[in-house]
Amino acid sequence: MSLNWGGKRDHATWFSADPAAPAGIELIPMPAVAADYVAVGGKQQIAKVLDEAVPEGDYAVQFGDYLLMYRALASGSQAKAALAVARDLPAEDIDTGNTRSYLLAWIMSHE
Repeated sequence: MSLNWGGKRDHATWFSADPAAPAGIELIPMPAVAADYVAVGGKQQIAKVLDEAVPEGDYAVQFGDYLLMYRALASGSQAKAALAVARDLPAEDIDTGNTRSYLLAWIMSHE
């Protein structure tokens, strides 16, 4: 169970059963100070979440930008890989509460 919706516990959101949705909901907003509390569980937890949310490594999904930011917390090499993907992420796959410049700057700050 990843989410508690007023007494209902689920591993989905009310708006999507897509595996990226619960992960994204748990990550937004991704403020600059998020690294300390979002990375709880370390590399293994990050890998587990991403394996489920983006099993094919295709971040062109809902909250894919936040998932790339999350990936950057795993290690410097993962941040570099996330940055490469983020640069080419289609504009329509960047959440309206985020911007490409913030996405890139956030990832770069974790390289």
